[in-house]
Amino acid sequence: AAAAAAAAIAASATQDEAAQQGSRRTRDAGTDVPVFNDSVKRSTRFSTCVPAAEVLRRIQEIVLSDARSSSVKAVLDANAYKLDVFVGLVKNYTVRIYLIKAGHYMVEFVREAADMGIFEFKQIYDRIRQRLSEIVKNDYTLAMLDDHAHHL
Repeated sequence: AAAAAAAAIAASATQDEAAQQGSRRTRDAGTDVPVFNDSVKRSTRFSTCVPAAEVLRRIQEIVLSDARSSSVKAVLDANAYKLDVFVGLVKNYTVRIYLIKAGHYMVEFVREAADMGIFEFKQIYDRIRQRLSEIVKNDYTLAMLDDHAHHL
């Protein structure tokens, strides 16, 4: 079982590296967001029209506010549209954002730590996704109301 788990992790890392090497970059609203290349179906990704930089910033805020320990670090690489989440010195997971088409992004969570269970990882993803959708819904509802008020 341990060998199968190690092989699955190695395969995931290889696919991630291939996606990184093979991913094209494109200019979108003055940014250089990697283009999404769908090679594996996963239940830990979603699409959004919220700007990529905003999504990463919000996820970083959620990770840090939910941290159960001061050893949790969320390292943002804005140029690569990636957020690495560490517990101590171990990278637990990475959040990457890819461009699907102009103004539409794929947000993918990738488990990195060999000792992090799949169910634990999925719970973290679900919790972040729920908090993110609450924040984004509220922000964009308010923005739409504000926009509507200016047009009256």
